Amino acid sequence: MSDQENDEVEVDEIKTEFRYVLASTFQYSKEGEQTNAKFIALTAPTSKCMRECAALKQAFFRAIDDQKDAKAARGDVDTDLEITGEDILSMLSMSKTVDLPDLLDTAKQLFLMPGIALIDGEHKLKTTLIERMHIDDFQNMFGEYMVNFILASSLKLLKEKSSKA
Repeated sequence: MSDQENDEVEVDEIKTEFRYVLASTFQYSKEGEQTNAKFIALTAPTSKCMRECAALKQAFFRAIDDQKDAKAARGDVDTDLEITGEDILSMLSMSKTVDLPDLLDTAKQLFLMPGIALIDGEHKLKTTLIERMHIDDFQNMFGEYMVNFILASSLKLLKEKSSKA
C-alpha cells in the first residue's frame, strides 16, 4: 500500500478515557482532609490487564449466547445492538453460564491495577475505597467500562453485521 493509500484508510479512534460520575459519593482522604468523591476517571486497559479483560469479554459472549438461545426459543430476535452498561449487567446477571460474583471480583482486580481507575482523576482506587462505593455505583461503573473499553470493538462489529442483515 502506498503512502497516499495509507492516508486514505479510515481509522476509528479508540477511546482511551471516560469519567464515571458517582450516584452516591463516598469519602476519602485528599491532602489530609476528608472529601467526597465525585467521579472515577477510568482509562483503557493495557496488555498488562489481558487476563482480566479476556475473562470479562468471554463472560459477555457466553451471556449473549444464552440470550440468543432464549430469544430464539420465544421467536423474538432483537437486531438493535445499542448496548448500555445496564444492559450488560442484566445480561450477565441472567446468564446461566456466567458466575456474576466471580466476574465482579475480576472487575475489582482490574480497577485496582495501576492507572486504570482514579478517584476524581487523581487518587488510585484502592480496595478500602472500593469497599466504600455503593454497590450500584460499582456495578454500573463495571458495565460502562465494559461498553467503553472491553467490548467497544466487538459491539461495533456486531452492530455493523446486524445492519447488513
